[in-house]
Amino acid sequence: MDLELFPNITPDDFELNSTKPFCSCDLALYRTNSATVVAAQIQLAFPLIRFGLMVGIGGGVPSATYPDIRLGDVVVSRPERTHSGVEQYDIGKATPSGGFKRTGFLNAPPKILRNTVSHLTARHLRGEGRFLEYVAALSRLPTFTRDYAGLDILFASNYDHVGGGSICDECDKTHVLHRPGRRAAQNISAIHYGTVASGNQVTRNAAERDCVSTDLGGVLCFEMEAAGLMNEFPCLVIWGISDYSDSHKHKRWQPYAAGVAVAYAKELLSVIPSTQVRETPAVEEIISSREREKKIYTRSHNILPYGHNSETKTPGTVNCRSENHPRREQKDHPR
Repeated sequence: MDLELFPNITPDDFELNSTKPFCSCDLALYRTNSATVVAAQIQLAFPLIRFGLMVGIGGGVPSATYPDIRLGDVVVSRPERTHSGVEQYDIGKATPSGGFKRTGFLNAPPKILRNTVSHLTARHLRGEGRFLEYVAALSRLPTFTRDYAGLDILFASNYDHVGGGSICDECDKTHVLHRPGRRAAQNISAIHYGTVASGNQVTRNAAERDCVSTDLGGVLCFEMEAAGLMNEFPCLVIWGISDYSDSHKHKRWQPYAAGVAVAYAKELLSVIPSTQVRETPAVEEIISSREREKKIYTRSHNILPYGHNSETKTPGTVNCRSENHPRREQKDHPR
């Protein structure tokens, strides 16, 4: 940020617990490769950057049991079972039986962020932390309040949106699912930890949403950027829930959902020990180390070039691919 444009701001105003965060906002950030481009630009500009937080909005996956995800909640990627925290659900290969097998594996968040998330979770369970305080500060911006967002309405997964607009005025309210109310503290925004499903297209089909979630063992939300970043940039994903990944998707909840995601990210940065930040290798070092490992692996698994072991070939034979020994004509022999 250019401090000349903001004369009342000093460099210290950007510090959180001795950590100097850098923020990048790309309003056109859609699809998994877009995040990769932004990450590459950040690495070039700040070669000593240690890690990243991807903060934004996503579509929640509602559940009749647990977790009870609602609009305005926060989802944080966390490794569970065989999942790294983020799963790309639309990349894989077709199977002979006509099915689809997902392939590939994405990196988990770096250790410093995993440890901090665990620490922050414990603080929240004890009723400590400043998350609610940061969320309350959103009231200064009318567009970022729950009142502006409106009602949290969830339709049955087998009922599609009616009408051409984004508002559900024409939708049959008898298909609305009635859920028990939350306690006052929970009603602000609940925080969920688990798997995030990432893909290259917007999810607007509740049946597909539920199917993918079941296949992956239960996901918390869908989004379109994280999969392109996890293997290129050590980071943690933090999403505010702005819709339910169904045909009733609209933008009214997006400002508030983005605000609560930022509130969580701010508290997370404020509790990261500065000593651990200094001990964490820079992203540039991590990437260089991975490239070296790839080169070593490639060299150790390379197939030797033709003719390399020509001295060990059987006497009387020739290498038909060698330029020094043109291929001889094949003769027909009677059987």
